Amino acid sequence: MKIGQVYPTAEEIEGNCRIEGIFGEGGKGLVYKAFDFFWHRHVVIKTPRQDYVGDEYKKSLFMREAEEWVKLGFQPAGGGEKNDHRVSSL
Repeated sequence: MKIGQVYPTAEEIEGNCRIEGIFGEGGKGLVYKAFDFFWHRHVVIKTPRQDYVGDEYKKSLFMREAEEWVKLGFQPAGGGEKNDHRVSSL
């Protein structure tokens, strides 16, 4: 996955999952509904907004939010640049 990129429906990401559409949008980025080929289930993938890409402070906010989701019991996984993407099961 490329940071800040918008992914079209049906695109396969690195052979790991298929984007099925935009699930929602938050203040920090887009959330996609996808199907994970390894887990054989639907997952959500959140990617940061473009203005978060080069800003270390905003990146830390994005990562902190991801870490809070993990504390709530969602399983993280990565795509592309593993520290900038989070995946959790639906």
